[in-house]
Amino acid sequence: MKEIAPHIYSRWEAEELGERLRKVDLVLIDLDDCLYPGMTNLTLLKNLFFALLRNREYKVLFRLIGRLPVLFIMKCRQLLGAGVDNPGLSLFFYRMITNIPFSYLQAAARSIPPNSFPGARETLSIFSRGARTGLVSLGLNVILEEYKKQFREGKSLIDFYDGTRAELLSSLDKGKAAKQRIEEFAAKLPLVVGHNEDDLEMMMAAKEAGGLILGFNPSKKVMSYCDIIVKAKDWQPLAEYFQELLN
Repeated sequence: MKEIAPHIYSRWEAEELGERLRKVDLVLIDLDDCLYPGMTNLTLLKNLFFALLRNREYKVLFRLIGRLPVLFIMKCRQLLGAGVDNPGLSLFFYRMITNIPFSYLQAAARSIPPNSFPGARETLSIFSRGARTGLVSLGLNVILEEYKKQFREGKSLIDFYDGTRAELLSSLDKGKAAKQRIEEFAAKLPLVVGHNEDDLEMMMAAKEAGGLILGFNPSKKVMSYCDIIVKAKDWQPLAEYFQELLN
């Protein structure tokens, strides 16, 4: 891959890539460790503890704390490669919070979008000028709804989202969701922004539709599938690149 801009690399020549990016009509973006620096579910959990404590909801709080050891063990097994993947970890988390009042989940989600990677909002603003833009994530819909509410410039910069509804107790199939959105919007050149194997099916859906894959600090397992790779601490280089390219 060649460096086509600071911190941005591509298998395409800069001019040809630019021509294709100008034709992008649908953008599907992963959230955890991609748009947001970390796992939004863990941030939501931390915020929930404080919210429940402030409101003296001790019974709910202690029930939540009682399930933490299992969550910790599952995370350790995942790190050791012992058969626990992100969807499985997320599913247990959803079961943990399924009986928590929705108002607490909303309050816990409110502070998440403002702490996204620097440059993320600016990049979405540029994307939204010429393409439908949406989030496809294993994260909870209550978090994604906050992004839709808060990422605005007159109108929302996010046209749609596909996430997980806690009450359904099932994780999102990203590949299926991506295919449905590509079909719904009759996208001719979709762009997927992701970073790890959880995004692979979504990336393949874009490839099958003749689209592009952008990896933000991608893992080794998905790096070879990427048309564009960003190696940076945040989205600022992307915002600057697209600002120059698409304006």
